Amino acid sequence: MKVHNIAIHVKSAVADCGLRQILRGAEGLRVLSSVDSVARSARLSEASVVIADVFSLGACPEGAKVIGFVSGPIPGDEAARFADTVSLYDSADEILRKVRAAAGESRPDREDKRAGDLSPREKEVIRQIVKGLSNKEIASMMDVSVNTVMTHRRNIVAKLKIHSSAGLTIFALATGLVRMEDLSPENAV
Repeated sequence: MKVHNIAIHVKSAVADCGLRQILRGAEGLRVLSSVDSVARSARLSEASVVIADVFSLGACPEGAKVIGFVSGPIPGDEAARFADTVSLYDSADEILRKVRAAAGESRPDREDKRAGDLSPREKEVIRQIVKGLSNKEIASMMDVSVNTVMTHRRNIVAKLKIHSSAGLTIFALATGLVRMEDLSPENAV
């Protein structure tokens, strides 16, 4: 497994300590040590991902993947400078997920392996089920018969051992088949 260097460059000592504690020991991630301001730019250039607050953003190397550490609302133009943001209120798992995503690493787990067993059509059926479409609506959208959609659903249940729409929704979110934004009311079909 490739190891990604993570640099933390925030003004708050408490935030720095907390982020280091969360990331310390995470498989595939190495947190670069804190350094004085003279050696900081060299250390930042070694990082795959830099976690920085808006006050430290100017010290980040050009083109670096920067995750913003925010403790409150920030202006949209500032937010656009970050690849993603983490907050005081994010869980440790959420922070790790965002850091791994910024580093370009997806964590394989049991669900990811099962998702690989699905055909592209079965994945599309899951996406439509998660959006709340009926078999008839899915069939119309995919230009297949309702019988074909039901066959895909049977195959999905056999492969995933998930029998409910709620379970499929959790699976789809956990494996990245759908994003939370895809489930928002304004994106509903």
